[in-house]
Amino acid sequence: MLSVQCGLRDDLEHVFESRDMADKVLTLAYYSLLCGGSYSHLAGEQAIAWFPCGDTISAWEATRLTASITEQHRQALFRCRRARSGAKSWLGVDSTSFTCHGRHLADAKRGKNKEHDHADQINELVIYDFSGGAPVYYRRMPGNMPDTRSMRVTMEELKANGFSNVRLVLDRGYVSDEVMEMLVKRNCSFVMMARTGDSQIARAIRETDYEEMTSRQCWIDRHRVFGKTMDYKYSVTVNGEKRDVSSLRMCLFFDPEQQGEVRKEVYARAIEMERQLQNMKDDRDKVDAETVERYSRYFDIRLTRQGRIRCFSMNERNMKKDIARTGYFAILANAMSPSRHDLSEILDIYGMRDEQEKSFMFIKSEQEGRRLRTSREDTTDGRLFIQFVALILNCAIYRRFLASDTLRELFPARQHMLEELRSIRMIQHPKRARMITEIVGRQVDVFKEFKMPVPVKLLPKDRRQEYVQALAQNG
Repeated sequence: MLSVQCGLRDDLEHVFESRDMADKVLTLAYYSLLCGGSYSHLAGEQAIAWFPCGDTISAWEATRLTASITEQHRQALFRCRRARSGAKSWLGVDSTSFTCHGRHLADAKRGKNKEHDHADQINELVIYDFSGGAPVYYRRMPGNMPDTRSMRVTMEELKANGFSNVRLVLDRGYVSDEVMEMLVKRNCSFVMMARTGDSQIARAIRETDYEEMTSRQCWIDRHRVFGKTMDYKYSVTVNGEKRDVSSLRMCLFFDPEQQGEVRKEVYARAIEMERQLQNMKDDRDKVDAETVERYSRYFDIRLTRQGRIRCFSMNERNMKKDIARTGYFAILANAMSPSRHDLSEILDIYGMRDEQEKSFMFIKSEQEGRRLRTSREDTTDGRLFIQFVALILNCAIYRRFLASDTLRELFPARQHMLEELRSIRMIQHPKRARMITEIVGRQVDVFKEFKMPVPVKLLPKDRRQEYVQALAQNG
């Protein structure tokens, strides 16, 4: 029912041109979502729980099925998901890494492993539709591929799959001159977190008057920060000539509470280091180069010939540098009119990235996708495809859970809600219609909030009329 509501079943039947294949893919996806672990346990789970595919799928059959998923299937699914995405949707661009134990995979490389595993990895870039609340595209990449190098091919891929006039939400990892110039030339609307170390941003922070920045006119009440719009000078190369563009603007924000917290931490750390240095001086301890380096950020230390501390003084200039930019953050917005998109909306748009980050958490935790246990190219691609399908279902559940006050009051987290439904069973007698066991307690509320019809006789007597009325109101 969930796959029907989000259109995923129709998409898979169109992609594979087979209802049976769509059932098998959905079965693997639901197993990944609800149970996780190796497919060697899938057959046992099918014996006690209902899955879309009625035939038992062994571990060998699961491997064969994933290996049969081709690049054409993947691209066809992207086009189907694009058709369900809004024309003016904001698309979040981000990547994650999967530890890989396959020794002969072309993309298995050493990179910045986000799980801190000392092993080869594969990177996966995911495009997330914030309007629909689900991923619409993914791409497998080598484990040593920097985010900035992935954007050009990604933009061509999106265009080929029907994503025109895209609006992107990017983080700092995608900021580079090459990416910026490409997006600006295409007049692509984007909201991108920028580095405060950028020369123009750093200068803007230095030259910003504190009283002006913290005035009432700069206060953004909904986000509890101060902000102002500034010019951002940028030029692109066209036919070998540099041309200035006016579509790019810088949105500078300031959180005095955050700066105050950092100030306290820096001062406390400096005082503790000063106390330690004084003790080393009084005890006439010998100090090695590593110790001097550790304290040199905030202290100028002079040693005797014997390597003992002769004197030291606090370097307040470096302390001020460390505090100066704290509390400030900047967002670059392109092709977005300030009159139509104020600072509060810019923060709202960038804040949607939190939903995409949670989707990565679903892959790594509930879907057991932190490590890839495949050793062949075709099975690796197939497993990523199944994880993508499972993620669409997972995000649909998450969106519905967040939208329901009732569910959030009944369950501390969405996983508790799913556990509540595990006791429901489907019974199949020979030559008779299927039937499901009774639905009681909080299970009734889950079915009602997800707009899932069930035989009324399975509900508690005092809940039947209420449930029927709720379904009628929801259409």
